[in-house]
Amino acid sequence: AKATAGDGPPPDLSQSPTVTAAGTREGVILGTAAYMSPELARGTTLDKRTDIWSFGCVLYEMLTGRLAFVAATVSDTIVAILEREPDWRALPATTPAPVRHLLQRCLEKDRRQRLRDIGDARVELNEALGPPVTADTPIGHRQIRLRRAAAIALALSAAIVLIVAALVWRSPSVRPGVSDQALRLSILPPAEASFMPGSGVEISPDGRFLAFVASTGGTPQLWIRPLDAPATRPLPGTEGAESPFWSPDSRYLAFFAESKLKKVAASGGPPQTICDAALGRGGTWSTTGTIAFTPRVGGVLHSVSAAGGVPVAISRFDTSRREDAHYWPHFLPDGRHVLYFARSADPEHNAIYLIDAEAGLDAQPLRLVSGNSMAAYAAPGYLLFLSGETLVAQQFDERRLRLIGERVPVSDEVGSMGSMGQGYFSTSASGLLAHWGGDQSERRLTWMDRNSKVLGVVDAPGAYGSSRLSSDDRRAAVELVDPRTGTIGIWLLEFSRGVMSRFAVEARWDRSPVWSPSGEWIAFSSDRIAPFNLYRKATDAASTEERLTAVNRPQYPEDWSRDGRKTNSLRTESVR
Repeated sequence: AKATAGDGPPPDLSQSPTVTAAGTREGVILGTAAYMSPELARGTTLDKRTDIWSFGCVLYEMLTGRLAFVAATVSDTIVAILEREPDWRALPATTPAPVRHLLQRCLEKDRRQRLRDIGDARVELNEALGPPVTADTPIGHRQIRLRRAAAIALALSAAIVLIVAALVWRSPSVRPGVSDQALRLSILPPAEASFMPGSGVEISPDGRFLAFVASTGGTPQLWIRPLDAPATRPLPGTEGAESPFWSPDSRYLAFFAESKLKKVAASGGPPQTICDAALGRGGTWSTTGTIAFTPRVGGVLHSVSAAGGVPVAISRFDTSRREDAHYWPHFLPDGRHVLYFARSADPEHNAIYLIDAEAGLDAQPLRLVSGNSMAAYAAPGYLLFLSGETLVAQQFDERRLRLIGERVPVSDEVGSMGSMGQGYFSTSASGLLAHWGGDQSERRLTWMDRNSKVLGVVDAPGAYGSSRLSSDDRRAAVELVDPRTGTIGIWLLEFSRGVMSRFAVEARWDRSPVWSPSGEWIAFSSDRIAPFNLYRKATDAASTEERLTAVNRPQYPEDWSRDGRKTNSLRTESVR
């Protein structure tokens, strides 16, 4: 921010002198409130000592397990920063005196009295972590302390996996992207658990809670995280949950599990089944008590009462555009119109549409914008969607039901699954945006032995999907998204050479490879003629594929019999 501020006299201090994420100068205070220095909170000029303060806040939190400055609201937190001292009594009794002294120097409100260089902090920490370094101290001891400090810094940077940013646009007359307040904070996964970004992250409509799916011991489950407290708690009975979404009053969460659409109180309690859903691809809950959702892979939109009932289709595929999926619905505030992503076998027809849920199959869908992204509404009067790899906002005329004005970039750190139209972001009615950082197209395929020793890495990054090993462990069949079309193909990896080659080159979508026991054949699912039917092809590059089934529902191979005579354990409509 300081680098782009330019020369000239200081601006009016009633406006922040920093810049917005979009590069404008209308101004917001940019940062996480609990870690802001007093000079940043006041909106005065900044130098490197503001980072010294933030470092002190982080070190205090690491030692005490709580924030140095925290209050009920952002404004109260800023008051605490300006007027109060941290609770020094919260430091553990075993805290070395040099560390206490370092913290006090880092958290001096008058920056003229504050520690001046972060290198001095490293020296003081090194001294606190062991005996004083003298000319007689072995050089190895000094290196160990430096490595320990470096490890702490690396752990902090690697922990950032979830971002929450304010999107409070004051009125349509204000330039989009300019907000009264813009904050960024990061959320860690629960202890001994890992996030599952493909299952979604949802911020509650009131902006108070985050819901996400995290896996513990290989079992995914719904978790709730309040934004005003560090406690994260699981919701019992939600094992196997996917794609959660909130009720408009923030009291309930709906989710997909065990081939059902279910709901559970955010405060806890037994889940209730709403209806059947083989493998849902997104849902949304209106203010009128109606849920719109996609019940299965390659499905159309359905609606059902949140109290339970029989789902009714509210959209149909446009065969002229070769549509094969309607995913990730999102109700507008009127509780009637639904945004959704329509996927086509011809990627140029992929687009965001709007449909009247109350009109049912008689409704004529309205095309809003082309692209490989779902959309979400953000008050007051904007739609958020991905344009390429960037999350953008564009003003939306709710009366005429059309996009107007220019797109404004919001973030280029939003993860997605382009082949499914899924973007890992959600919004609240209070103006908050929650999203996963990172791009799945930057994965690197790595293989290792049973002792976790890395044996090789494919140099080229990509959006790799599921993989299957051949019986001799020499090759793997891997799903890979084509970045140009968003379609998925199967590639063969030879471990000895680290070389990948396309298994079938003519298909639009090839999924779920399964090796024959001999390694001579691969069975797979493809949509080249009908909805995902079974094919097989010899691993010889010159061979042609053979169609095994011809049915009107998706099929995916699970396994190949040990005698090599047949594929078995077929499943339908049960993979992404």
